[in-house]
Amino acid sequence: MYIRVQQAIEPSDREEVFRFRYRVQAAELGLAPGDVDRLRGWIRDDQDEHARILVAVDDSSGAILGTLRALLGKDTPFSAELADSHDLSSMIVAFGDEQLCLSGMFMVDPAYRGQTVASQLVAGLVRTMLDEGVEIDVCRVEMAQARSWFQLGYRPYGPISQASERGELEVPLALVLRDRAYLGRTGSPLIHLLEPSAPDRAGMAQRLRELYPHFEDQLVTPQRLGAFWASVAHTTGSVRTASIFDGIDQHHLDPILRELPTVRLAADRPVPRDGEYEEGLGLILRGRLGLTMEEGERPFFASVLQPGEVFGALEGIPTSPPGARLLALEATELLILPDALLARLDLQAPETARRLRHNLGSILAGRLDATNRQVAGFMRGSPERIPVTHPDQGAASPHATRAEPSQDAGSSIEQIELDLLGRAGLPQAGTLLAPSSGDGQGTFLLARLHPQARVVGVEPDPERRATAEAQAQVLGLADHCTYLAGEAARSPLERGTVDGVYLRLALHRHADPLAVLREAGRVVRPGGRIAVLDIDDGGLLVHPEPPGFLQLQQRLDQIQRQLGGDRRVGRRLQDLLQQAGLGLLGCTVLPLSPSDLSLDQLVELVFQPRAQLLASAGVLDPRIEATLAELFALPTIPGAWLCAPVVLAWAEAPAPDLRF
Repeated sequence: MYIRVQQAIEPSDREEVFRFRYRVQAAELGLAPGDVDRLRGWIRDDQDEHARILVAVDDSSGAILGTLRALLGKDTPFSAELADSHDLSSMIVAFGDEQLCLSGMFMVDPAYRGQTVASQLVAGLVRTMLDEGVEIDVCRVEMAQARSWFQLGYRPYGPISQASERGELEVPLALVLRDRAYLGRTGSPLIHLLEPSAPDRAGMAQRLRELYPHFEDQLVTPQRLGAFWASVAHTTGSVRTASIFDGIDQHHLDPILRELPTVRLAADRPVPRDGEYEEGLGLILRGRLGLTMEEGERPFFASVLQPGEVFGALEGIPTSPPGARLLALEATELLILPDALLARLDLQAPETARRLRHNLGSILAGRLDATNRQVAGFMRGSPERIPVTHPDQGAASPHATRAEPSQDAGSSIEQIELDLLGRAGLPQAGTLLAPSSGDGQGTFLLARLHPQARVVGVEPDPERRATAEAQAQVLGLADHCTYLAGEAARSPLERGTVDGVYLRLALHRHADPLAVLREAGRVVRPGGRIAVLDIDDGGLLVHPEPPGFLQLQQRLDQIQRQLGGDRRVGRRLQDLLQQAGLGLLGCTVLPLSPSDLSLDQLVELVFQPRAQLLASAGVLDPRIEATLAELFALPTIPGAWLCAPVVLAWAEAPAPDLRF
């Protein structure tokens, strides 16, 4: 199937879009009568008259798969009512109507959600904006969908509010299309649609920041349970402005409360778990709970939950992570909302159930919003920003960083690497060495996989060492990780003083990998393990392969050789370990493919570091940029596929020769 995005211009085409809206949205959600023409079976409003309506169409059947509406201020100036409802007045005064777009009515056929229809519609919107010289897009999205828009480079410019139609929580978002620095930091795929010569509009983002206090870079996003809780955990009870029972009449609430169980805890007692009471959501009536991920008598508390705070999970809405411990910091009383409560209330008191869901979502959204503000304020006031780097960051410029890469991709590849590294049998305790440790990603992995070990990173760049130390503090790993100045081939450690060595994505960047392995053999004790993980570009498979792909690979090989290194070192690992005098124990190849990660995650993982390497070498000519653009567009192509091999080899340091 080939998907074509086009504008619906003819009246008959637009009417078909209105009918598509009715089929998708009215059938699923039910809308207010003013939005729906049930006689004609369509949804339209006055804004459609002057809007650009984009349609994603199945080219073979002509069926509509999705649609998106764009109101361009240059076509028709925004009315006072529209400007007021979307808080556009300050933008209009600062930039003019002609610089603004208001997008909405974004709908995708349920059978095609999770595929490429949505991304192609957004790409069509961006191309329209570029063609018309429009710089800022504004939209309102439900909180549940906000993460996807954050990853595209959108940022909130106003507070979270309740939509008038259905009671859903919505957040107003703005995209500064040519703010290249921010699009790059968020890993937005939209950056590849911009012409290299196009002017940068970071100044527009700064102006929005001055006009709208909520316009902040998204440093924390609810991308998975662990990351969501990590963001929520550091907010204080004072940010909670809503109660889970807000808006529920007392005479409706009393019968519910009478049926709900309560739990009383003495100071220092843990919240019961593992079936000790009915599963569900906990509400603190009095007292305080401390949240920690640690066992032991003196755990570090990541957060203190106050009366009125909620924890646990209710009907698929998690508010605390698996494995978290909650301890009573004083005499505490909890109210338990059982898992089946909302399902029962849906039948007995549907309005009460709806209100409970809304209040819970509002509390969580408020926590997230407060956390973003707290972290953003800290980052603005801190002289040292802590970058989050890509797993293959070493292939790029030594100082290149990616703030907030795709966390889903990061967490998935981290688990894959942990599983792979487990085969090497590095010691569980003792001292583990990570040469060329860079910003510390390899040391963090070792510390998580071997919590009883001391991990030492060796890195020549003082700035990257400082970054690693700061990030270790943030991750709670500072007691496990130490960073020393030194080269991979000239470690500051004495002979035989470490129990294991992990060379992570390091050999392909060294002109003399044999010297690095011999140094690893020198510092490890007899019988200690050495694990080496690295890439091999010669095994990279792409379909469909862009015409310039071979030339791109050759240019990458050439740059790496000039810098010192070999991007096809993976196939040589066994041979190199043996040449270094180490006893080879095993070697395995993991062909990373869409069966391991989603295609968009895999494309980002594989080609973002390569693009950074090319950029740092100053060789991004139009042909290379065109090839990279085609590679980054692979997730939008039906039937596209990518496979990138990583090689893990491991060996043992021999016992000393005691012959006389």
